[in-house]
Amino acid sequence: MKNLTLKTIYGDYQIKEPLIELIKTPTIQRLKKISQRGATEYCSPYEKFISRYDHSIGVLVLLIRYNANIKTQIAGLLHDASHTVFSHVGDFLFKNKDHKASYQDKIHEWFLKKQKIDTILQKYGFSLEEILHKSGHHKILEQDLPDICIDRLEYNLQIGLIEKIINKKNISEILNNLTFKNGKWFFTEINIAKKFSEISLIMTEKEWGSAPNIFSYAKLAKALKKGLELKIITEHEIHFSTDDIIWNKLENSKNKEILKYLDQVKNPQKYIKISDKENHDKILYGKFRGINPLIKTEKGLSRLTDLNQNFSKEYNKVKKIIHNGWYIKYI
Repeated sequence: MKNLTLKTIYGDYQIKEPLIELIKTPTIQRLKKISQRGATEYCSPYEKFISRYDHSIGVLVLLIRYNANIKTQIAGLLHDASHTVFSHVGDFLFKNKDHKASYQDKIHEWFLKKQKIDTILQKYGFSLEEILHKSGHHKILEQDLPDICIDRLEYNLQIGLIEKIINKKNISEILNNLTFKNGKWFFTEINIAKKFSEISLIMTEKEWGSAPNIFSYAKLAKALKKGLELKIITEHEIHFSTDDIIWNKLENSKNKEILKYLDQVKNPQKYIKISDKENHDKILYGKFRGINPLIKTEKGLSRLTDLNQNFSKEYNKVKKIIHNGWYIKYI
């Protein structure tokens, strides 16, 4: 049987069918042009483009590393396939802002059927239902915050590396110290657990849950909504097209309202500033993505916040900031 070698920051991994066929589908190849950073890609572009494809391949190889079964490997490869253009901007556009479930998760099964992924799976004796990542059957892949799961592990490691919060040596230390057993992820070394978990706190405050990021996401959703109203773009394109194609359509529309929204996406600092409770125009709320992993001790499993006071202070500080929201003033 033919093998395919995947080269990643976690090492080289060989895969077989049906993973090879699935990777080659337009469904997975499309993810090369969907940014992991969503709207943030346009307001603070990075030298290295992090795509949903990069993340999905990373998830797959980490599942292989930790000996997940083939169904879970397939679920991991496909878990982000249903992202709209600009990733989580879809949550804002389709009024899914409660942060309890991403819009792409709600449409995941529908999306995969539209892309005929169920037909491919049937060739290899699998059903679509058994590879849905949110089915509850793939605990190694998907768990709720503040726990670790492969999905959360991968994007924190990859972005932590890009942001120079960690290096490749740290990645090896983290992966070697991390274990999945009896449905739970846990570390054995507190300092390694802290090094990893700090990525989630830094990125939540600096980017994922920051005021400029939330503002940019909301304004890009407004640009998309206006584009839909004017029939510049379609809902089908939002679900099945790619970031730059839709961005260029909006930019070339010459509609003043849309162009204003796009400028707000790219330059949030021109339009808002952080203020305080006594003098603000709006409160922006993000999602707290802090990870508080389990540590194996002589007494059993304990949370990192219970074992390290410094991490506990930082964890609760960032959690409070996100919970209270950002008080902003329009410029």
